[in-house]
Amino acid sequence: MTIEKHRFWKFIDLGIDPYVSEYRYDVDIDVRTLKKIYSNLNNGDIASDRYSIAGRLMGIRRHGKIVFGVLDDSTDTIQLVFRYDVLGEDLWKVVELINVGDVIGVKGKPMRTLRGEFSLLVEEMRILSIAWREYPEKWHGLVDPDKRYRMRYLDIMLNPTSRKAIIVTHRIEKSFRDFLDARGFIEVHTPKLQPIYGGALARPFITKIYALDRTVYLSIAPETYLKRCVIGNLFKVYEISVCFRNEDIDAQHYPEFIQIEIYQAFADWNDMMKLVEEMISNAVKEVFGDYVIEIEKNGEKIELNFKPPWTRIKLEDSIEIYGGIKVKDRSTEELLD
Repeated sequence: MTIEKHRFWKFIDLGIDPYVSEYRYDVDIDVRTLKKIYSNLNNGDIASDRYSIAGRLMGIRRHGKIVFGVLDDSTDTIQLVFRYDVLGEDLWKVVELINVGDVIGVKGKPMRTLRGEFSLLVEEMRILSIAWREYPEKWHGLVDPDKRYRMRYLDIMLNPTSRKAIIVTHRIEKSFRDFLDARGFIEVHTPKLQPIYGGALARPFITKIYALDRTVYLSIAPETYLKRCVIGNLFKVYEISVCFRNEDIDAQHYPEFIQIEIYQAFADWNDMMKLVEEMISNAVKEVFGDYVIEIEKNGEKIELNFKPPWTRIKLEDSIEIYGGIKVKDRSTEELLD
């Protein structure tokens, strides 16, 4: 019998169902908001108001009759302070059983420790679901890229950068949608199973609709269907579309990916350049709070400035400037080589 199974039965002995069917828990506030409200709380002070929060226990340190935990509610993390003199003997028996990975609900008073750590002094606690398996060690337990890709739920849970990437992607897509909708564009969901593939040069995924005895292809691009919408008098359309291309895989390419395509009538490439510039720069400012952001590539930090207006440059000129190749001076054979 594993340690976790022993722990399960210890909860049962205390009369606590560690996988309670009544999972609902009333949450008053999220951790991020709580921290903002009490940002000016002085060291050593305890607030008078009580709040309920819930989340996953990501760390725990035991020091006799006081236990420190780290709770993650998806908006932020907060230190929990469990004290025997506050909780009493019965609830303390439960505190002695909790472990990293458990989902709990707690109620208590915001406080700041003498060392300045914002915390919640726990007065009530409820077990919502315990972790059956032992969790990887937070900083070193999930660094293998293959495991991270196969066990995305653990990667998101343990690696803040992975979780942030999902949140940032959502905010960027929302910004794109808000921007285009405000300018009269309509979002269209084009077919993902298509009788003829097109819109890009790529090898498709092939499948079959058995009910129709028909071969179909997973969409490699939404282009042709969006253009049909324009023909049908939907003069401003776009789609943030999942596409599939049965080709090579590397760090920047995967057979399933998301792209945005935008089409409008009565406009030319100058209008589209302006639209894309405004849309992307607006999204960067909304999501990151500034036009200038910093990324890391090959261990080197690079600053990117999205503030409009952007530099306009011809493709062949960019190849000469950044690649050192004069396209006009090369034959087709040389360029293909």
